[in-house]
Amino acid sequence: MSNCVMCESPLPDNQGSNTCLMCYGDPGHGTDGYYQDWLERSQEEDIQHQIDGACDQDRQKQ
Repeated sequence: MSNCVMCESPLPDNQGSNTCLMCYGDPGHGTDGYYQDWLERSQEEDIQHQIDGACDQDRQKQ
């Protein structure tokens, strides 16, 4: 296993490059899918925060 040349994070053996997804900045880069998973989790959390905030505002109006 090798490491990213920018941040030293471990890379999967089949990564195909010497940079990790986060340093490269492309969700589709490499093979481990970490960055894409992170983006999806972040979007889901943002949506949940918006829903929670809207519910809080509705409760305050009542």
